[in-house]
Amino acid sequence: MKRFAVLVLFPLLYAAAGLCQNNAADPYKATMDRLNSLTHQTESEWRFHDDVPHPEEPGLNDSEWGTLTVKNVSGPGGQHANEEHWTGTRVFRRSIQIPEKINGYATHGARVWLDLRFGSPSSLMITVFSNGAVLYRGDDDNILPVLLTESAQPGQRFLVAARVVAGDTVQSEFFHSELTIDAPKSRPDPARLRLELLASRPIIAAYEDGSVNCRRLSKRLISLRSTRGIKRLLMRHSNRHMPNWKF
Repeated sequence: MKRFAVLVLFPLLYAAAGLCQNNAADPYKATMDRLNSLTHQTESEWRFHDDVPHPEEPGLNDSEWGTLTVKNVSGPGGQHANEEHWTGTRVFRRSIQIPEKINGYATHGARVWLDLRFGSPSSLMITVFSNGAVLYRGDDDNILPVLLTESAQPGQRFLVAARVVAGDTVQSEFFHSELTIDAPKSRPDPARLRLELLASRPIIAAYEDGSVNCRRLSKRLISLRSTRGIKRLLMRHSNRHMPNWKF
């Protein structure tokens, strides 16, 4: 019960600092973005080629392939005018190495996912490989992040390939490529904290602007916009006390 109280109280306190201010801009967007950045890493640089047999083979020479920079835009696929488009079938490859940290948050022991998104006005058939194994085969409407590893080790490498099959006249795009991590149970979870902060907004909105309670809460929460403040808050949200946890 005490742990539940801590999990609820701190998001409420923190959100109050922003919502009590009469400001059209989101006053704590920077902190939300910072928490999100601890569990996400863009993997934007890919090599591409027209369809080839077995693009997942490690011995395949892709040094002469073209290069593509994925812009990581949001929204439904097939509607991004600024993305590079192609027609027909195309294959993509790159090597992904697990970093020691993502913006200061240690990856050791985390579950790691790769989120790839392709789009087109018509249906695409996609196959995603990692180190030769098929992780996904299906259409672009149903693709979800694929699991690279259950327990990350910094320095691990994955040769990822994707085949995107489309008609010869169909315009297609590759608009999102990102690593995401799930913190292990033994570590504070930035993603969980961020969700709790977001969920607390409707409750905090009930505070009257400029109330004494809001002013008191704001004074307590000023330091939480810094990395040190986030570390403290993450520690309080951990499942148990861990004096030597890695950030």
